[in-house]
Amino acid sequence: MLLFVLAACNSEKTEKFVWEKEIAQLTGKNLDKWLRQAPFSNELKQTDENKLVFTNAEQVFPFMARYKNAVGELRETYNDPENPVYQKKTVLYQDPEWGDLFVNATFLYDDQEVFLDRSYSTPGNVILGGPDAAMDIHRATLSETAVFARTSDHKTGIYWVRTSGKDYLLGLYQKGRLIFETVIPLRATDTLATLFS
Repeated sequence: MLLFVLAACNSEKTEKFVWEKEIAQLTGKNLDKWLRQAPFSNELKQTDENKLVFTNAEQVFPFMARYKNAVGELRETYNDPENPVYQKKTVLYQDPEWGDLFVNATFLYDDQEVFLDRSYSTPGNVILGGPDAAMDIHRATLSETAVFARTSDHKTGIYWVRTSGKDYLLGLYQKGRLIFETVIPLRATDTLATLFS
């Protein structure tokens, strides 16, 4: 057992995260504070002092903070020297005007382009839904809109998302090692009305 613990402790990523000047200025090197500048209210707390908080966010948003690189899905793995993710933070909101939504930011160790998949799925949460929830599958499908831009140092895109009978708009921005993602409910299936609200 002791050898297992020592091996786990020694397998942490030794690579140092390198801050790009523009990203450091944009985020203030603090994802918590930066993401909470979003123009939404009624944050759904994911942590509380001396309490463990469970949410069904992964079932509501199966695509949340899930990206692919040129090889396959980019997975955050703890205590793994090959872990590609330096830091990841998601802030959930139950905004009185917009409804359920999130903002997410991820820092990668290496500057590599990420992509979104056309579909996602995740099993139900047995803690929230009981043992039978393990048989539930929550799915989401993504479609590209015409809003997409790529320059030499960043890319942005807006996607339609269909999940659990609801429609959303998903915005993705990547600049170097920073990935930013947000999703808002689609208003009356009108993309322009949603974007200009």
